[in-house]
This record gives sequence, structure tokens and C-alpha cells, in this order.
Amino acid sequence: MKPSIGFAWPFLVLLLLGMAAAEGGAAETNGQAVGAAPAGVPPQPELPDDGPRFDAAVQGPEAQQFYDGVSAFRRGHYDAARAAFDGFATRNPESGLFPASVAFNAELTLQQEASNRKRAEAVNQYRGLVRAYPKDPNTVRAEWRIGDLYRAMGWFQEAKSAYEQALGRSQTERDTSRAMLGFALACSALGKWKEAELAFATVRKQASDDRMFMHATRGLASALYTQQQVADAQPLYDMLHRRWPTMMRQDAVLLSQYCAVLFDTNRMLQARDVCTVLYNMYPSRTEGGAALIRVGDSCRKLGQQKCSEVFYTVARTLYPNATAGAYARLRLTQMEQELAAVAAEDFLYMKVRGLMRGADSTYLDDAGFRRTYLDMASAHDADMLGSEALYHLAEYHESRKAPEEAVRIYHQVSIRAGKIEHDPWPAAAGDRLVTLLKPRLESALAARDEFNVVSLFHWHGSAPEQHYTGTDILLRVADIHRRQGFSAQAVHLYQSLVRDLKAARFHEEALIGLGQSYLDQRDYVAAQKVLERTRFLYPQSLKGPMVSKLLISSLRGQENYHGAAKLMRTWLRLHPNDRERASIQLMLARTLAEDRQPEEALAAFDEAVRAGTVSPTNDDRLVLADLLSHKHSPQRALELYRQVLTAHPEREEAAWAQLQIVRNLSGRRDTALARAIPTALSLGGDPLLQRATTAIQGNPPDSLIEQGE
Repeated sequence: MKPSIGFAWPFLVLLLLGMAAAEGGAAETNGQAVGAAPAGVPPQPELPDDGPRFDAAVQGPEAQQFYDGVSAFRRGHYDAARAAFDGFATRNPESGLFPASVAFNAELTLQQEASNRKRAEAVNQYRGLVRAYPKDPNTVRAEWRIGDLYRAMGWFQEAKSAYEQALGRSQTERDTSRAMLGFALACSALGKWKEAELAFATVRKQASDDRMFMHATRGLASALYTQQQVADAQPLYDMLHRRWPTMMRQDAVLLSQYCAVLFDTNRMLQARDVCTVLYNMYPSRTEGGAALIRVGDSCRKLGQQKCSEVFYTVARTLYPNATAGAYARLRLTQMEQELAAVAAEDFLYMKVRGLMRGADSTYLDDAGFRRTYLDMASAHDADMLGSEALYHLAEYHESRKAPEEAVRIYHQVSIRAGKIEHDPWPAAAGDRLVTLLKPRLESALAARDEFNVVSLFHWHGSAPEQHYTGTDILLRVADIHRRQGFSAQAVHLYQSLVRDLKAARFHEEALIGLGQSYLDQRDYVAAQKVLERTRFLYPQSLKGPMVSKLLISSLRGQENYHGAAKLMRTWLRLHPNDRERASIQLMLARTLAEDRQPEEALAAFDEAVRAGTVSPTNDDRLVLADLLSHKHSPQRALELYRQVLTAHPEREEAAWAQLQIVRNLSGRRDTALARAIPTALSLGGDPLLQRATTAIQGNPPDSLIEQGE
């Protein structure tokens, strides 16, 4: 049996309808999302101030006028107070009470008019006091009062600096706590919540004044709430509600935060009581509408659908143009959608009953659901409500067995991450995308469909790797990105694996992949650092030869041929029977050739060829042959060029080999070499090179003889 809400709540809602009907049209329209942390600058409360300081022991005829001014100031007779202080200051400029009279005059300036112009005038008066009487007890107060005035003017950075100056000059706990409290409020206004949290906590520890303790508790609770630290904020709100209930009732924002905390911690009954107080005291404010939505949500969570419908209807009626009204429409649409899904044969009956109760023609209509969600997402694109509307639209498509459309819309929600502060819906959409896409991703991996793997992975949203943290899926996806040429994305994925301490079993492979990706990007310095780190961390790994080869490539890419050759020689000495030995030997030959060491390069090349386990490429032969050609070893160079021509060369390789043959034999009268020319060049078949051959041999071509040339 579903729990009953009882008689009191529906009756209370009816009373609220009557109480707020006159004020409903004036409800604020630019409120924040229900349950969200407050946006913009937080409220700036008035802080405790006992007024200017003076020594009451000072007596005499000259002091009486000062005390008359103090008495008039405290009774609110500000004109009389100003006249008394001005008269006293004129007659007694050297009196010990003179700084206090200046401070009182600054306060009187503020009593005349609550404007920034008067606040700036008071700031100047206080600055004059600080300059003229640096050691007077009123000086420290003047500095934190300057901070108060800047804060009231909205100049929060200047206020923060003024409070810091007061803290530097303060010598008493009272002034330190007061300046620190103002400093914390300025930090809150600047969005520096962690700094504000620390300052509020410091005041709570050291303040002896109960008023300052109350303000520090209030500020700390709001700072923790804004940072989504609900569990830490809850006992502070409970203390405020228990010790200072009047203060809480006078602050709609604080009450709204307390409601959110109570709902988040599942203290539903107490939350309803607080929401009742909030709505009754502030029916025309955004927080009042949010209270109705929260109570409706609690009823829905407890399965009390009729109760929740009542509260949502009230909110929609009283706040048609406010955020609360929009949330109410969204919740009612969700409830209609759920009702339509289970209606079955009773659908027509439910539809007619809804129309008779005043619902429009789209009641329980699929097209109406979609249109409502889309309209709300468009109207609230810049706030949390837009994300929630899109999320529920995706849920709708998922329930209608349209997974492709659901994935598309969940993806739209997930890429909103970071766009709106404390928006939970992108993360929720990401979780749904994992549920829908992970089986397909695993199937694509099993089928080695790499293009589909990349596509499915990036449909997870703006940070898809977060859903596969510490898994082999992420490593395999990173490898596929690298093989497909997406080296920048591969670097990002490998780095996320390396940073994850829980994925330690994948770190070696991730480091190797990261090094390969840097090589693909030709960032040889970064590749060298990563690969050297890999060798250091895994000295006995079976992947050591592979890492060494990659490290050699990074050194060669930097043209550090000497270092690469040294590393290869070390490797060859330590791995005499490794199957990669011949390939390393061939790479050593090429490296030595590029380092202009022909004899050593030729010896390494011959050894690699004799091993017979690897065949040199035409590019390897050309590099070595070019070096031998420059070092006046034409016989061996010619042999290598001929090997290129017989090894199915590319067109450019064949042309280069032929050209080098002609160049090497030009001007030589060696009969054996000259005899080798036709054989070498006949493989290329280039008529121009054939004519060059004839010219080199000193015999004109037959075509020229026949023409009489």
C-alpha cells in the first residue's frame, strides 16, 4: 500500500492558492534551477559593528559636546549629532576624542543617503583617519569599514584588499575576526569559494562574539553548499535552524538552501516543514516556487502521484513565467508520459477524463510530449532545465524503442558538460550512453571493426574516456586511434591511462603506445622521454626490444646518430640471440651511413645481410651506396645501385639509382667498370640514360652515325 500523505498537505495547498493568487503574477522570472547552487553574487549581509571607539574616561567641559553627539547619534537624531561633532572638532582638534568624532562623521555621511556616492565620501573620510592617526583604536576599524563600504558598492576586489590591510594591522581577536569575516564574504562574491570556506572556518574557531560566530556559520554553510559538499553543510544548517530560527526565516536564499540539503539527505518530513515556511513567507519569490517543486518531487519519490500533481499544478498556476512554472510543466509532462505508457486499454478513458479536468488536446499525446520537451530545451538552453528537458526527451525515445535517436539526444546532453555549473544531467546522460553503447563497442572490438570502434567511442560525449577508466577497453581504443592516424586523440587516451593509478597493469603498454604516438607526430623529444621512462620502470620486460627500437627511432629522428648507434651496439651486445638482431644490425648500418662512417656502416650492412633473416630495403641500399659513392668506393656503390634496380624499385628509386650509376662512371676509363654500364642501365630502359651511357663510353649512338652527325 502506498503511504498516505494525509489531509493536511492538500488542504495547505488550497490555502496557499488563495494566499498567493494576488501575488502570483509578480513572481520573479529569472530564477535559478530547482536544487541548484545560487548563481551570481551571494547575498551580502550587514556584519556586526559596535560603532566608533572612544575612551569614556575622558571628561571635562570640552568633552561634553562629543558625548552629546554620541547620544544624539544613538537615538537617530543625525542632524543634531553632526552639529555636535562638527562643533567639537572645531574647538578641540588636539583632543584624544577627535579621531572618534571623524569616525562618527563618516557614519553620519552614510545615514544621509544610501548611495555609492555617499559611500565613496565615507571611504575618503576613513582613509584620512587612517593616514592621520595610524595608532588610534579607530584605525583598524576604519580599514575593515572601508572593506564593508567597498563590498556594499560591489567593488569586491577592493574590499578584499581592504580587509587584508585590516588583518595586517589588527592586534585584537575582535578586529581580526571582524576583518576575516568581511574577507570571507568578499571571496564568496568573487567566486573564490575554497578561500572563503577556509576564512569562515577560521572565524568560527576563534570568534568569541556570538554574532560573528553566527555569520561565520552561515557563510561556511553556504560555501560548502555551493561547492556541492552537502554532507558537510548539513550539520551547519541544522545548527542555524536550531539556534537562530528568526535569522533563517528572514533569509529566503538560506532557507532554500536548507530545503535542498534536507531533500538531498532524504529528510523529507523536515524538508516539507521548511518548504512550508519558505513558501508562506516568500510566495512571490523564486525560492517560494522552488519550495513547491521540491515538495512535489518528494511526494513523487514516495509514490504519492496525486499529491505531487497538486503541487506541480499549483506551481504552474502561480508561476507561469518563472523557473518554478517551467519545472512544474516538465514534471507534469513526465507524469503524463508515464501514465500513457501504462494506460494500455484504458488509454481512451484516461484521455477523456483528463480533457474533462481541463487538460488540452495534447494530453497523453506522443507528439505533445516531444514538442514540450523540445520547446523547454530551446527556451532554457543556457540553464539546467534545458539539460533536464533534453534528457527526458532521450528517455522518451528510449522507451519508444528508438535507441539511435535516444543516443543522439543523450550525446547532445553529455556535451553540455561544463557549460552550466553543477549541472548533473550531462553526467547522467553519459551513464545512459555507456549502457546503450558499451555492448556495441565491445562487439566492434571483437570484430576488429576499427572505424566503428572510433565512431562509437566518440558518441559517448565530450570526455568518453572517463566511462572506461582503468579498463582494457580504453587501452584497445587508444591503440586503434593510433593505428588509424588519430595520434593526438591517442596521446590523450594513453595519458589518461598512465595518470590512473588504478590502471597500473596497463601502464607499460600505455607508455609504449604514448611513445609511438609521439613518434607519429614527429615529437621525437617527447617520445624519447616517454620511452626512456618505460625502460627505467620495466627493465626486465619482454617488450624491451620493442622499446629499444622505438627509442632508437626517436634518437634518429633528432639526428642524434651517435647516440642511436651507441644504443644499438649496446643492445646487440646484450641480445646476441634475439630474433630482432638482424633488423637492429641493419638499422645500425643505416645510422652509421647517415653519420658519415662508411667503413663501419658497410661492415654492419654486410653482417646484417649475412644473417639472412632480414632483407635490406632499397632505401637502405641507396643511403649506403650514396655514402660509398661520396667516399670514392665506386665498385661497391655500383653493386648496391644494381641491387636496387633488380629489387623491384619504385620509379623514383630506379631513376636515382640509374642517375648515380652514370655519375659515378663519368670520366672513368676503367674497362671493367665501363663494361658493366650497359648491364646496369638496361634494367631501367630510360633512353636518355642509354644515350648518357654511350657518351660516357666514348662511342656515339648508332642513330647519330646514321644521320651523319
